[in-house]
Amino acid sequence: MRGTVPANALAPLARWLGREAALDVVHGEVRRAAQSLATVAEYGMCLITCADEFQGELRASFDRDVAAPLMSSLTLQQRRIFSISNLGGRVEPGSLELANDHFTVRTAKSGAKTLVVEIAAHVGKVVDGHDAVFGTLDRFGVRSPCCGALTLLLEKPRSADTVRYPWFEQLSAFFGADRLATLRADTGPLRLVRTAVVHTVLQVETAIVDLLRDPPRSPTHVLIVALVVVNQRGPDTALLVGAHHLHFDGKAVAIVDGTSLRARPDALVPELESGRLRVGSTALAGDGGQHDAELSGRAGVARRAAALGPAERALRLGSSAPELVAEAERVRGLARVLAVRSIDLETYARPILRSTLQRAARTHPEFAAAVLLLTANRGAPRANELRACFARPLNEADAQRMFQRFERELFELDVLVARAVLGFLFDA
Repeated sequence: MRGTVPANALAPLARWLGREAALDVVHGEVRRAAQSLATVAEYGMCLITCADEFQGELRASFDRDVAAPLMSSLTLQQRRIFSISNLGGRVEPGSLELANDHFTVRTAKSGAKTLVVEIAAHVGKVVDGHDAVFGTLDRFGVRSPCCGALTLLLEKPRSADTVRYPWFEQLSAFFGADRLATLRADTGPLRLVRTAVVHTVLQVETAIVDLLRDPPRSPTHVLIVALVVVNQRGPDTALLVGAHHLHFDGKAVAIVDGTSLRARPDALVPELESGRLRVGSTALAGDGGQHDAELSGRAGVARRAAALGPAERALRLGSSAPELVAEAERVRGLARVLAVRSIDLETYARPILRSTLQRAARTHPEFAAAVLLLTANRGAPRANELRACFARPLNEADAQRMFQRFERELFELDVLVARAVLGFLFDA
């Protein structure tokens, strides 16, 4: 992988990490980054953002400044962006596989393509006198929360206890109890900025999981760009939250490069600098809601596994299955490329673990469910229910249901724990 792309392909774009800038400036850097990854036969475009009407400027800018210059010779008029709009701007499982398939035309036979995926949350901004107020905007003359979905996430919809809100349930699980508690306790003026940054970073993880679980079958470079758009009077601006380059050659999978802000609200330091946002990250250990000291190292994970009873047997038998041996080699291959690029495995440990378990659950759901038990805090509802399931004969269908029910809670897993679990299970 070292010779396939310039070593600093993302460097010009990465310089904007955590810095608010004009949309056309950010999108100009995105376009140049996509062009610098590799010489390709075709491009694909995917934009994932909130359904809010105030994101129209973002959609227009992405089309004008990124999609049109790269794809104008390949497509007709507006038929060049696979667009996903929903509450908050969430990555729908399986959507990137569809987007990739739609843009695999010439490269279905030969050559490589670049798929540009932009994921954008948003936050409103109103200037009252000399003060900037984030999290609200003047919506057609009326002051309104923005992003409304993220505001409701922190305040809870009024009918959430009587009517199912799938988006609210999904985002609540993604953020996890600890992140939500931290954000709900934040009374500062930049609470919604922190919320939008965390949300976007977690959606990028979902995108990486989707790509690693069901990778493109033809040679493909994927550039994932994460933004928080600032909706305001006058032109919108954008804060770069992360950028990642993944490469798939039809057989091997590699995370080539990447930079990102943190997914922990207490690690984010937003401030205003000359009237514009600047967001940095503090050097806190880990990046999730679970801080179990026993699981922070490989030896501790091994001790916890040995005490799992029937679930330990599922771990042991599953790890010797041919399909899981192949998954272990795949994980080690990802780790080797990260090491060559001087990227710590823990940076991507959580999405690698999640994608690997999702793949493993197709053929060995008992193994995948046992890993969910292994990573659960003692006494947590997930641990109690999974332990009860393993206490009786567990068939494949039951294991799949339990895995599907609890898998999304891995978003809360601390990255140091995820790193240790990968080492224990797959010798990565």
